[in-house]
Amino acid sequence: MDRLGSFLINTPSGIETAVLNLLAALPANQLLIRVFDPEKAGESANFLYGLGEAQEKVIGQSVRTSPRQLDELLQETEEHITFVTQRYLQGEHSSLTDYNNAAGEVAEPYRIIILYDFPAGFSRAGHHDVDQLDRLGRIIQNGPRTGVFTILVSNEMENPGPEPEGADDGTRALLRVTSSVPHLHAGDWLTENCRNKLESAGGGVRLPHTIPAPPVNGLAGTVSEGIIRWIYTPAAPPSDAVARELLDAVKRGISNAEDVVVTPARVFELAAQQERETATTNRTAYLARTPGLDRPETWWQGNSTDDVTAHFGRIGARQTADLMINSETHNYGALIGGRPGSGKSVLIHAVIMSLGVTYSPAELELYLVDFKEGVEFKQYADLGMPQARLVAIEAERDFGLSILVRAQLEYQRRSKLFKGVTGPKGEQPAKISDYRKLTGHALPRYVVIIDEFQQLFTSDDKIAQQAAEVLEDLLRKGRAFGVHIVLASQSLAGMAALGKHVIGLMPVRIALQSNESDSRLILGDDNADAQTLSRAGEGIINCRSGQRDANRRFQAALWSAEARGEILKQLAKRAEHDGFTDNTAVFDGHSDAEVGGLSRATLGQPDTDPKRLDLPLGQPLILDAEPYRAQFKRTAGSNLLIVDEHGAGTLGVLLASLTLRGVPVDLIDYETDHDDWSPVVEDLEYVPGVTVERRRGMRALLEEVAKTVDTRHATDSMREPTRVLVIAGMARARDFDPNSYDDDDPGKILARILTDGPEVGVHVIIWFDNPGGIRKRLGSNHIDECGLRVIGPMGRDDSTQLIDNSDAATLKSGQVIVADVDRSTSVKVRRFGAPPTGWIAGLRHE
Repeated sequence: MDRLGSFLINTPSGIETAVLNLLAALPANQLLIRVFDPEKAGESANFLYGLGEAQEKVIGQSVRTSPRQLDELLQETEEHITFVTQRYLQGEHSSLTDYNNAAGEVAEPYRIIILYDFPAGFSRAGHHDVDQLDRLGRIIQNGPRTGVFTILVSNEMENPGPEPEGADDGTRALLRVTSSVPHLHAGDWLTENCRNKLESAGGGVRLPHTIPAPPVNGLAGTVSEGIIRWIYTPAAPPSDAVARELLDAVKRGISNAEDVVVTPARVFELAAQQERETATTNRTAYLARTPGLDRPETWWQGNSTDDVTAHFGRIGARQTADLMINSETHNYGALIGGRPGSGKSVLIHAVIMSLGVTYSPAELELYLVDFKEGVEFKQYADLGMPQARLVAIEAERDFGLSILVRAQLEYQRRSKLFKGVTGPKGEQPAKISDYRKLTGHALPRYVVIIDEFQQLFTSDDKIAQQAAEVLEDLLRKGRAFGVHIVLASQSLAGMAALGKHVIGLMPVRIALQSNESDSRLILGDDNADAQTLSRAGEGIINCRSGQRDANRRFQAALWSAEARGEILKQLAKRAEHDGFTDNTAVFDGHSDAEVGGLSRATLGQPDTDPKRLDLPLGQPLILDAEPYRAQFKRTAGSNLLIVDEHGAGTLGVLLASLTLRGVPVDLIDYETDHDDWSPVVEDLEYVPGVTVERRRGMRALLEEVAKTVDTRHATDSMREPTRVLVIAGMARARDFDPNSYDDDDPGKILARILTDGPEVGVHVIIWFDNPGGIRKRLGSNHIDECGLRVIGPMGRDDSTQLIDNSDAATLKSGQVIVADVDRSTSVKVRRFGAPPTGWIAGLRHE
């Protein structure tokens, strides 16, 4: 087939057995069939319709039937032939079969083009279409070497003869096509022209020129050429049972076929081989720079002065797919896209791991941010990748913006650093490589990798607008100072806040399987080639801002979680040995903020205004931020209601801050059986200035606090020291009944404190672990006096009742909303985690 490649046949059934046998004989996914059936709307290919879910992998989304689809098929096929010739064969391989033998796991599938009722469809305005027929002629001529074979099925076409006198251009074009292929007419003699074509192709069909003749009078003889004639008899169509058996074999093969796997070790072997060949070509000494994955002593030999390069996959038989990041025009940043299941995460892991074994932390700093609900980057956080200065998992938009702003501040810092350097001729460094060469100082490349970055632009709001501005600034200016951005997404659609001109600034485009529209968004308006990718991990890298002729196909290397884990552990040991002691900062958008990072200085700073108390209520969803604080002012409604199942951390940090400031605290504790809360109470019982009461002492304590409020009002003492009443586990406070008519009900005493206390410096903090108990314990008069609220995840109705919107219904675990209902403001923050036993006591002794 590599030589003969194409033929014309007049019996459609004659090709069925051959095609099915080829499908069953070749490895799974190594034969693609494209069909054009203009007269019967696809019915001619019904022998392939029993493939079930495997059908699309064999014949594509559908059989082509219209003139427009024929145009697309011919153009797609010609482009594929050009691609294989230029990218795979490259004058080095004689045919696709030769290439596939060398390519191994990245072998390119063969293709069969079946054109039924030929020349139907090849006409325009009632005449044969010369352009289409000439295009088909080129496919027939050039296709076999690239693994593309054409079968013309026609009852109309006679064996080709001389050109008719007065033939028009269309007729001559049709004759050129039909004369270029052997004709197989069922029951007819093979013409001399047909025999010559069958025999002239190297490795093609061999027909005997002489055969033995029956002996005559005991003498043997032969029948010579010119007397022998051959008749073509097509194989009988397969029976239904045989057809089903063949189709089942194909389905099993495709179903059981493993994904194409390129190992990282093979990629690094090819990279080292390229390194050696380049040294030989340039007649320079070979200096091994590519690490061997099984030889840790070869790691971290890369130098990032000019660039950093990640070997992330394989291109063709002998080349590697490389992501090079430098400060030049074509390689300073990258855009990666691919639909779910396309292998985008596989690709990103391959990039990160390649960089990790090649460059030390002195040469490279990575900032890894993942917006989606997954754990792709979690392993780098858990095992502490030395180059990863930050790993963010399930990040929020605010946090993603803060990462970009931090990168912007870093390039601005470096800009000032460069201005302070002058070379021997008075020159100043224009880019990072100049700076390093002039000073001899190491300055690492600063690479931010953001997965699912489109989350930053899902809403056209201030965050999206600022992110777009900062991103554009980084792409235009950051590269000179070694600050680079790699963005990845499943889809680029629906990002109105991010102008196309910003995407246009990304010079390197990497596309995995995508639909046509996403392919054009990722690669370029005129580049839809990613829609032709057929397997996970297969992609296109383009280093010319999406220019179609710069497309290069690759297969990404698969780093299993186990392989990554082993390498990361060895990298951590190497970092410790080499003195790289900085820990990886971790941000988990679904986890509570650990209180271990809070210091006495942060929590216990004195208030400059005695009429205002600033208390920490959570950690902002941004990088390197102080705790978010709420102000308890001496105004009506300045009380706090906490409604959160895991509110022990929030209340524990509040109490720690109050005690460090010397604010007297009266705690009524109903939450005696809460694992997270018990350590806090145990600490507080030994802290001066803290009174802890349970149910039995509740009334007396309430009356004492209420008396303090009354006394301060009576004496107009508005500047007395702040005092805070805390009720924990209010849902279990059965003594409080908002519907009681008893004048001695403690709820009435609490109402007086809530209403009159804030003006004289007495504030109340109430904690419910769920919203269901609020109305059982508090009346609307109590709730209305709590102008500050900390709300955890809950249903839409409960959220609306408490903060006048349903935002709490969308909170992730580890998040709360801090609302000031009087001012109609709210902010989402990370909840503080539960303090461990002895934490408050430890803070007091810092």
